[in-house]
Amino acid sequence: MGYKVWAPFERLLSDDLNAFVSEQVPAIFADATARDLAIPAPIVGQPAYLTGLRVLTRWNGSTWKSEAIAGGCGATLAGAGTQSIPNNATTLITLATVVEDSHGFALGSSALTVPAGLGGLYQVYGALFWAAQSTVVGFRDCQVRVGAVTVARGIQSQGTNSIAAIQSVSAVARLAAADVVTLQGGHTHGAAINSANDTYAPRLSIARLGD
Repeated sequence: MGYKVWAPFERLLSDDLNAFVSEQVPAIFADATARDLAIPAPIVGQPAYLTGLRVLTRWNGSTWKSEAIAGGCGATLAGAGTQSIPNNATTLITLATVVEDSHGFALGSSALTVPAGLGGLYQVYGALFWAAQSTVVGFRDCQVRVGAVTVARGIQSQGTNSIAAIQSVSAVARLAAADVVTLQGGHTHGAAINSANDTYAPRLSIARLGD
């Protein structure tokens, strides 16, 4: 691979066409499977565009890496109602409303799943709207999990009487294809407390930052 300037009437050889054109101009495929079948032996730096994911990939010598994603990449789920959170039991938050979804992340109920080919570094964000409570002093816990692993967590201490408030957490995490991201909530106030619906909570969002 390199760069060449042809002289007038110079012959265009097949090796030149491959090295200076085919291997340097992005070929277009529907998905990674079609790309891998068509280019079984890519060279370092060779580009290929996948229309299904709207992403430009490039071979780095050992794997295809996502380089540029048209319009960004991410998703947001929101809760549509009130959910009762029992005492001392971390609970999956119900998020039935898809607010945004650029590339098909919302594949499961109340969860975001990283599509094939879109693994990388992500910003994750979760928020709960805790209803007011007047029970015992305790803690409130908001978590974003990848599978069973907590990647973002916030814990608040609350007095005997507490007004309704939003609790949010965020972090940068490396996610792989098929990783499942969820929002979890818990508390230790004795009686159950509601996670209520608000303009900004409950929410679960992820945004891809890069490889």
